[in-house]
Amino acid sequence: MLDIPARGEYGVFDVLHGFDTSDAFVSQLENALDEASGPPSIEFIERLLAMTKDDLKKALDNDHTAHAQDLNENLGIVSGDDKTSEIRRVIKSFALISTAGEWATRWGLTGWEPGTASAAVKTIAHRWLEEYWNMPNHQSEELEKVHDYLIENEARFINLFGDTTASNEDTLGYQDDQFFYVLPQTYSRMTDTKTKR
Repeated sequence: MLDIPARGEYGVFDVLHGFDTSDAFVSQLENALDEASGPPSIEFIERLLAMTKDDLKKALDNDHTAHAQDLNENLGIVSGDDKTSEIRRVIKSFALISTAGEWATRWGLTGWEPGTASAAVKTIAHRWLEEYWNMPNHQSEELEKVHDYLIENEARFINLFGDTTASNEDTLGYQDDQFFYVLPQTYSRMTDTKTKR
């Protein structure tokens, strides 16, 4: 989960699209979401299911990579820099949202002009990155401590989809290709400055 600041001229909004107050706009927005959220989502999924596995993988890989590169360039993130490895992982998630939005637009499901979804994602990514760089030092130190602990003890997290050397008594949690799933008692160890193992 990412902390993204919600700020605009009208609370979380920059424009009210003709409404007098943000409350009136939110009310109309909620009604529109109730009416439109179902059918477009179903058609989006049906479009994906209609593609062959190979075609879907090729299209997704190509577009996702292109959106990730565009975001990295737009945000000034240099590939290969160890200091921005976490940022680049988050950018991949943003790029997936851009890809889905642009596909939905291409398939006539949004009513938006091409590029609208990816432009919106860039705005949100910029806000997230500004907040990331402004993170208080103590939070940065805590995150670095957690990161180091996970790297040092990776073998003690049971792989959900493969072999593992961790025993049930020795395990600190679970992992897959993208995430560590940390047991509550493990998190206490990770953030304890006195605990090294």
